[in-house]
Amino acid sequence: MDSLRMVTRYLILVGVVSPLLYFGASFIGGAANQGYSHIKDSVSDLLIKGSPKLPTLDTMMIISFVFIALSCAAMLITHAPSLKGATKAGIIVVGLSGVFSLFSSIIFRLDPHSSGMTVNTSMHITFVALAAIATIVGGMLIGFTMFSVGGWSGFRIYTVITFAFMLVGAAISPVIVANNVPVVGLVERISIIAYNQWFVVVAIKFFILKDGWVYGLAP
Repeated sequence: MDSLRMVTRYLILVGVVSPLLYFGASFIGGAANQGYSHIKDSVSDLLIKGSPKLPTLDTMMIISFVFIALSCAAMLITHAPSLKGATKAGIIVVGLSGVFSLFSSIIFRLDPHSSGMTVNTSMHITFVALAAIATIVGGMLIGFTMFSVGGWSGFRIYTVITFAFMLVGAAISPVIVANNVPVVGLVERISIIAYNQWFVVVAIKFFILKDGWVYGLAP
């Protein structure tokens, strides 16, 4: 059992690799697509059927999203006996965000803009929204239950600030799209960076938690 927990503890760290794969795919795809702008265009535009380097991008994205779910599963397995129910729920929901992202990016990939609002595009938008909601809800559950753990005292406010950036991005995106302001990619990336840096911190903090920790030890 101890050896299993040791393995799962280190599996938590695959969550640190996930953002590297995601942004690596974004840069590779952007370089391969002539005329692509990381400021004007979304990451989903790189995954449209027929895009250059698509098999490579798909592979990197799939691994990235699987790593999010795997990291969350490892957090649960490693620390399950000590976790509150709400904390467990938060970790599960954040893990589901990786699954939703997989569906939005790979299974229901964005159709070319010239195709209009297709079923694929509608489902893509739906799963993007589900991933964002799962990220915020799950993140808040973790942030508002783990802040009383020793070494996590500032984690609640840090979580609130992080997801405030995401909510601002989500709020202004429709306005930007409606007015054809060419900064959709920039706004999207700010939100994605905000979430990913938070997830990296969470993965590292769960990794370094010592056995036998309990709630209520925050300094």
